[in-house]
Amino acid sequence: MNRIRPLISVCLLAFLGDVSASELRFGGMAQWEYAQLGQAPASLRDGYGEWSRIRLAASGAVRGADWKLEYDFVSDVVTDAYLRLPWRGGRFWVGQFKQPLYMESLISDSEPLLIAPAGNAPFGIGRRLGLQYQRGFERGRWQVSAYGRDIESSGPEKAVAARAYGGQEWDGGRLHLGAGLAFEDQTQQALRFRLRPEARSTIGHWQDGGSLLVDHAQRYGIEFGLQQGSWLLQSEWQGLRADGDGFKRSASNAYATLAWTALGAPRAYRDGLFVAPPRQDRGVGGIELVLRFARTSLPDVTGGAIEQSSLSAGINVSIARHWRFQANLSQAEGAAREEAEVLGVRAQYTF
Repeated sequence: MNRIRPLISVCLLAFLGDVSASELRFGGMAQWEYAQLGQAPASLRDGYGEWSRIRLAASGAVRGADWKLEYDFVSDVVTDAYLRLPWRGGRFWVGQFKQPLYMESLISDSEPLLIAPAGNAPFGIGRRLGLQYQRGFERGRWQVSAYGRDIESSGPEKAVAARAYGGQEWDGGRLHLGAGLAFEDQTQQALRFRLRPEARSTIGHWQDGGSLLVDHAQRYGIEFGLQQGSWLLQSEWQGLRADGDGFKRSASNAYATLAWTALGAPRAYRDGLFVAPPRQDRGVGGIELVLRFARTSLPDVTGGAIEQSSLSAGINVSIARHWRFQANLSQAEGAAREEAEVLGVRAQYTF
């Protein structure tokens, strides 16, 4: 994958060099979060209040293709940096982008059902430098990607991932089914297995299974979604297998999320994801109530497993075109009946 990085850079620079100022579009997002623990082990922080994301993006379309470049000022990293070109009835991606695995990992950071993702295990791939091809079929789409490290040189040496999804649509409803698989050559990369309550990692980890130097990793998942009117049921089972010098370990994560749109349009379906609907120009545009159960099992490097079950409830409120507010209450139970209760809120402004 290191050999394709110069090619990716040259393609991006050559393409963007052709873009005129009139074709540029700018957007951004700022998120502020607060979390407070009701009860928790001493290893966790009492809470926090901080800016979690401040991003500025430029995008555009030219010569039948589109592109995006986004920077996060909180993490001080480039997030998205890609161009998409039409090719043989599909779309060809080049640059840094989210890899095609797991619905919840692929949904935009500005549109999640709950503040924290389900589970706390190292299942998601995240954004990586790579090449990807997508093509639709009658009732769905398949995606294949070759990727490696990200712009900050984090991630596997080389890897491939694939995802396919489809389903059935009827009056006021939709069924979604999907599956994904990824193979990674880690070459002695450290993979750490830790559990935390469903809050951002800055609150700390309460169970630590330790780190392993992994040579290879396989990630896989099964997706299910059912939408009927204002109701949405979304569920995934995620798996991970890792091996190294004389060891093999496996992990799993499963969740089921039930959402009800109490006010406004229900979630839209786009690119195999249930995303937020278009915003209104003024007033309260949408109210969404969410309930989720998740179960995570991670290996302990000394043997056995560390496990966690969690139940979360939340409300999402969209106001006018730019504002979104979220409030979540999550309770997690780990080993030895240890419990953690977290109240979290998020205010988001997008433009």
